[in-house]
Amino acid sequence: MTWQLFEKFVALYRCVKSVAYCGAPVSLSEFHVGARFGWIAGIGIGEQHARKVVEAIKQYPTKSSAIARAIAGGNGVSISTDRGEVDIHEMDSIVINGTSAPAGDLFSLVQLIIGDQQQAPCNEVLQCKLLQSKRKITAEMYEEEMQKAVDQNVDVFLLITAAEADSFPLPPRCGLVSKSEFDEYFGLFACRAYRSFQAPNINFASYHELC
Repeated sequence: MTWQLFEKFVALYRCVKSVAYCGAPVSLSEFHVGARFGWIAGIGIGEQHARKVVEAIKQYPTKSSAIARAIAGGNGVSISTDRGEVDIHEMDSIVINGTSAPAGDLFSLVQLIIGDQQQAPCNEVLQCKLLQSKRKITAEMYEEEMQKAVDQNVDVFLLITAAEADSFPLPPRCGLVSKSEFDEYFGLFACRAYRSFQAPNINFASYHELC
């Protein structure tokens, strides 16, 4: 339950960013300030709508190429969610993927900008990674998570964890929030982000926290 709460927290925090930068294109590094990225120089992101969080009722691939095929095999335009059918091409949603999907945890279609030119829309995929105490994110682990989640050099990938990470170079358009970057990335919300990892105390938690 706690990991699902963290996914929802990250999705809501991403929504806050869409509100803060709605209609005002910014660099990808500023949009995800605090995260450590590979090469993203000159890449911006334009959010035209404040986004909402929806939960997919089944598992979807999150690579741009794969999800296009998955949607085409269904009704052609939409993702099936707890709020009904959602057209990700509207770019007004953050989708929490189906539980245990062999892909990214959260995904959305985004508009990247290079120079003053809008690029073809691509997926932004956020992966939330829980590790046992004292384990670290390694380069091999990061590569495995990235390969299942995105089309490299096309999509944007951000792995988020409270665990420590080894020092290793990141691919273009790929980022990492580990223990070292966690507080800076989440800012004033960092304490709440840490709390979402923890199971509520049955003696003191509210009904809402337990359900």
